[in-house]
Amino acid sequence: MKRLAVGTLSSVVLALSLSLPFAATSLAANGTLQATFVNIYSQCPTSPPTNVFCGDGNVVGYGAAYSTAALAGPLVPLGGGCFALTAVRTITLLDGTGSLTMHETGTKCASSAAAFQNAQGVPYTVAKTYTISGGTGVFAGASGSGSDINRSAGNSQVSVISGTIAFVS
Repeated sequence: MKRLAVGTLSSVVLALSLSLPFAATSLAANGTLQATFVNIYSQCPTSPPTNVFCGDGNVVGYGAAYSTAALAGPLVPLGGGCFALTAVRTITLLDGTGSLTMHETGTKCASSAAAFQNAQGVPYTVAKTYTISGGTGVFAGASGSGSDINRSAGNSQVSVISGTIAFVS
Protein backbone atom coordinates (compact mmCIF):
# COMPACT_ATOMS: atom_id res chain seq x y z
CA MET A 1 0.00 0.00 0.00
CA LYS A 2 1.37 3.40 -1.04
CA ARG A 3 1.27 6.32 1.37
CA LEU A 4 1.03 9.94 0.34
CA ALA A 5 3.65 12.24 1.72
CA VAL A 6 2.32 14.82 4.17
CA GLY A 7 3.12 17.63 1.70
CA THR A 8 1.21 15.84 -1.09
CA LEU A 9 -1.79 15.27 1.18
CA SER A 10 -1.78 18.94 2.19
CA SER A 11 -1.75 19.94 -1.48
CA VAL A 12 -4.73 17.67 -2.22
CA VAL A 13 -6.72 19.03 0.75
CA LEU A 14 -5.88 22.60 -0.28
CA ALA A 15 -6.92 21.96 -3.89
CA LEU A 16 -10.23 20.44 -2.76
CA SER A 17 -10.98 23.27 -0.34
CA LEU A 18 -10.25 25.88 -3.02
CA SER A 19 -12.66 24.18 -5.42
CA LEU A 20 -15.51 23.98 -2.90
CA PRO A 21 -16.47 27.69 -2.88
CA PHE A 22 -16.86 27.63 -6.67
CA ALA A 23 -19.00 24.49 -6.54
CA ALA A 24 -21.13 25.91 -3.74
CA THR A 25 -21.58 29.16 -5.68
CA SER A 26 -22.67 27.29 -8.81
CA LEU A 27 -25.12 25.16 -6.89
CA ALA A 28 -26.56 28.16 -5.02
CA ALA A 29 -27.59 29.78 -8.32
CA ASN A 30 -29.56 26.86 -9.73
CA GLY A 31 -33.27 27.57 -9.49
CA THR A 32 -33.30 31.04 -7.90
CA LEU A 33 -31.85 34.38 -8.93
CA GLN A 34 -31.81 37.14 -6.32
CA ALA A 35 -29.94 40.43 -6.54
CA THR A 36 -30.12 43.94 -5.12
CA PHE A 37 -28.50 47.06 -6.57
CA VAL A 38 -28.29 50.65 -5.34
CA ASN A 39 -28.13 53.13 -8.18
CA ILE A 40 -26.80 56.60 -7.40
CA TYR A 41 -27.67 58.66 -10.47
CA SER A 42 -24.89 61.22 -10.07
CA GLN A 43 -22.27 58.44 -9.94
CA CYS A 44 -23.31 56.73 -13.17
CA PRO A 45 -20.70 57.41 -15.87
CA THR A 46 -23.36 57.31 -18.60
CA SER A 47 -25.39 60.44 -19.08
CA PRO A 48 -28.17 61.40 -18.95
CA PRO A 49 -29.10 59.15 -16.03
CA THR A 50 -32.73 59.13 -17.17
CA ASN A 51 -31.72 56.70 -19.98
CA VAL A 52 -29.12 54.51 -18.21
CA PHE A 53 -29.15 53.50 -14.56
CA CYS A 54 -26.09 51.92 -12.97
CA GLY A 55 -25.03 50.82 -9.54
CA ASP A 56 -23.30 48.40 -7.21
CA GLY A 57 -24.90 45.46 -5.51
CA ASN A 58 -24.86 41.77 -4.80
CA VAL A 59 -26.07 38.65 -6.59
CA VAL A 60 -26.92 36.01 -3.98
CA GLY A 61 -24.60 33.02 -4.37
CA TYR A 62 -22.23 34.90 -6.71
CA GLY A 63 -21.13 38.00 -4.81
CA ALA A 64 -20.49 41.65 -5.59
CA ALA A 65 -21.65 42.93 -8.97
CA TYR A 66 -22.17 46.06 -11.06
CA SER A 67 -25.38 46.61 -13.01
CA THR A 68 -26.46 48.87 -15.84
CA ALA A 69 -30.05 49.15 -17.04
CA ALA A 70 -30.48 51.04 -20.30
CA LEU A 71 -33.85 52.07 -21.70
CA ALA A 72 -34.34 50.31 -25.03
CA GLY A 73 -36.83 52.85 -26.36
CA PRO A 74 -38.92 55.85 -25.36
CA LEU A 75 -41.25 55.88 -22.37
CA VAL A 76 -44.81 55.36 -23.65
CA PRO A 77 -47.49 57.33 -21.73
CA LEU A 78 -50.23 55.12 -20.25
CA GLY A 79 -52.07 57.84 -18.31
CA GLY A 80 -52.41 58.36 -14.58
CA GLY A 81 -48.73 59.22 -14.21
CA CYS A 82 -47.57 55.86 -15.62
CA PHE A 83 -45.40 54.96 -18.61
CA ALA A 84 -44.60 51.67 -20.36
CA LEU A 85 -40.92 50.92 -20.90
CA THR A 86 -38.44 48.37 -22.19
CA ALA A 87 -34.86 48.06 -20.97
CA VAL A 88 -31.76 45.89 -21.17
CA ARG A 89 -30.02 45.14 -17.87
CA THR A 90 -26.45 43.83 -17.74
CA ILE A 91 -25.07 42.45 -14.50
CA THR A 92 -21.28 42.00 -14.30
CA LEU A 93 -19.67 40.15 -11.40
CA LEU A 94 -16.86 42.23 -9.91
CA ASP A 95 -14.55 39.22 -9.63
CA GLY A 96 -14.63 38.92 -13.43
CA THR A 97 -16.22 35.45 -13.51
CA GLY A 98 -19.23 36.34 -15.64
CA SER A 99 -22.02 38.62 -16.78
CA LEU A 100 -25.75 38.25 -17.30
CA THR A 101 -28.03 40.10 -19.74
CA MET A 102 -31.78 40.53 -19.25
CA HIS A 103 -34.50 42.05 -21.40
CA GLU A 104 -37.06 43.85 -19.25
CA THR A 105 -40.54 45.27 -19.83
CA GLY A 106 -42.78 47.07 -17.38
CA THR A 107 -44.22 50.32 -16.11
CA LYS A 108 -42.86 53.42 -14.41
CA CYS A 109 -45.40 55.14 -12.17
CA ALA A 110 -45.25 58.13 -9.86
CA SER A 111 -45.34 57.00 -6.24
CA SER A 112 -47.92 58.10 -3.71
CA ALA A 113 -47.05 61.58 -2.43
CA ALA A 114 -48.04 60.52 1.09
CA ALA A 115 -45.49 57.70 1.06
CA PHE A 116 -42.64 60.08 0.15
CA GLN A 117 -43.57 63.34 1.87
CA ASN A 118 -39.97 64.23 2.73
CA ALA A 119 -38.25 62.72 -0.34
CA GLN A 120 -36.34 64.97 -2.72
CA GLY A 121 -36.80 64.52 -6.45
CA VAL A 122 -39.79 62.86 -8.05
CA PRO A 123 -40.37 59.50 -6.34
CA TYR A 124 -41.50 56.67 -8.58
CA THR A 125 -41.72 52.88 -8.80
CA VAL A 126 -40.72 50.81 -11.82
CA ALA A 127 -42.22 47.33 -11.90
CA LYS A 128 -40.66 45.15 -14.61
CA THR A 129 -40.48 41.53 -15.62
CA TYR A 130 -37.28 40.16 -17.09
CA THR A 131 -36.19 37.33 -19.35
CA ILE A 132 -32.55 36.26 -19.29
CA SER A 133 -31.22 36.68 -22.83
CA GLY A 134 -27.56 35.78 -22.43
CA GLY A 135 -24.66 35.19 -20.15
CA THR A 136 -20.90 34.69 -20.02
CA GLY A 137 -18.59 32.80 -17.67
CA VAL A 138 -20.53 31.33 -14.73
CA PHE A 139 -23.73 32.54 -16.41
CA ALA A 140 -23.02 30.90 -19.80
CA GLY A 141 -26.11 29.05 -21.03
CA ALA A 142 -28.38 30.74 -18.47
CA SER A 143 -32.11 31.17 -19.00
CA GLY A 144 -34.91 32.24 -16.71
CA SER A 145 -37.34 35.00 -15.83
CA GLY A 146 -38.70 36.99 -12.92
CA SER A 147 -39.28 40.49 -11.60
CA ASP A 148 -37.20 43.64 -11.18
CA ILE A 149 -38.79 46.18 -8.84
CA ASN A 150 -37.16 49.62 -8.60
CA ARG A 151 -38.01 52.31 -6.08
CA SER A 152 -36.60 55.76 -6.66
CA ALA A 153 -36.45 59.09 -4.87
CA GLY A 154 -34.00 61.96 -5.14
CA ASN A 155 -30.57 60.87 -6.40
CA SER A 156 -30.99 57.14 -5.81
CA GLN A 157 -32.85 54.02 -6.78
CA VAL A 158 -32.91 50.53 -5.26
CA SER A 159 -33.47 47.61 -7.64
CA VAL A 160 -34.56 44.22 -6.29
CA ILE A 161 -34.36 41.34 -8.77
CA SER A 162 -35.90 37.95 -8.04
CA GLY A 163 -36.85 35.00 -10.17
CA THR A 164 -35.53 31.82 -11.68
CA ILE A 165 -32.30 30.84 -13.38
CA ALA A 166 -31.47 27.58 -15.15
CA PHE A 167 -28.47 26.40 -17.12
CA VAL A 168 -28.33 24.37 -20.34
CA SER A 169 -26.15 21.34 -19.73
